[in-house]
Amino acid sequence: MKRIVRLTRFNSVLAALLLVVLLLGACGQPTSTPQPTPTEIVLAPTVTPIPPTATPIPPTDTPVPPTDTPVLPTDTPVPPTSTPMPKPTKAPATAAPASAGGANKVAALNQLPPRQVDPRIAALNVAIVEAPNLKAGQQYWRLTELRWQDGNESGSDHTIYIEVLDQAGKRIVGQPVEVRWSDGSLTLFIEDKPPPVYGGNFPMYNTLGSYSVSVPGLPSDSVVGLGMGTIEQPNFTIHTNFFLTFKKVTR
Repeated sequence: MKRIVRLTRFNSVLAALLLVVLLLGACGQPTSTPQPTPTEIVLAPTVTPIPPTATPIPPTDTPVPPTDTPVLPTDTPVPPTSTPMPKPTKAPATAAPASAGGANKVAALNQLPPRQVDPRIAALNVAIVEAPNLKAGQQYWRLTELRWQDGNESGSDHTIYIEVLDQAGKRIVGQPVEVRWSDGSLTLFIEDKPPPVYGGNFPMYNTLGSYSVSVPGLPSDSVVGLGMGTIEQPNFTIHTNFFLTFKKVTR
């Protein structure tokens, strides 16, 4: 029995050795793997024919009817227009012009003299009120000068100086002048004083806005808002002067 077992084991070992030899022999020889043959793919063109559309267009043989409407002639005669010829007109007779000398005299008399007003007057709230309700050819007193002196220019004086002139520019001695304030008035008269001294004067004791001056006898311009004080200090009794000139003129 033991002999049989040993023989069996020997056979198994021998079979294993043969298997090993066969495997080694198989690994030693190269195997050639055949490469696949390339296949050419030929694309067959696909030509899809487009069937023609032969839809005939039926002709339109509709005739256009002719328009044989005759144009009626207009035999309306145009009436003639008779344009009357203008009649000659006589030029109106014109009066002979006045002599040049007389016209110049009238213009000279009616020409109003300009006003000479100190540029600081408006800042003092002093104003000129023109004579009201004047008509052409009417005489009145026109203010032709309004001048002011401040505290440095007045020399400590505090007076309203007034002059009244006729149409020729000469002083009218004895002409009354009216000065008014809130609760009173005073009439003074122009005196014959040597120039350049003014013919009338009125001393001021109140501040700006206190006094007004005009000339009676004819319509007159008026100067309102006079008084002592300056632009910077209107409510102080700083000594200042005003100079007024009235002249008789014809509107």
